Amino acid sequence: MKVNGASDLARMQALQGRAFNTRAALDLAARELTTGQKTSRYEATGGNLTRLFALERSLDRNAVFSETISLTELRL
Repeated sequence: MKVNGASDLARMQALQGRAFNTRAALDLAARELTTGQKTSRYEATGGNLTRLFALERSLDRNAVFSETISLTELRL
């Protein structure tokens, strides 16, 4: 088998690319592990965003209720 510099360079670049991707994946996993939060909401919900949208609607509705209660307290 004949080995030349170009094949070694290509192999080294491929190895560096895989090492970089692996390091990035490890950094992401470490950040998710230490914070307890997923970086991607889509992946955290398994691709089903229905519950996430329902939660956001509930939060918005609660904010409106809270504001209404505050305004009512001012009137009393």
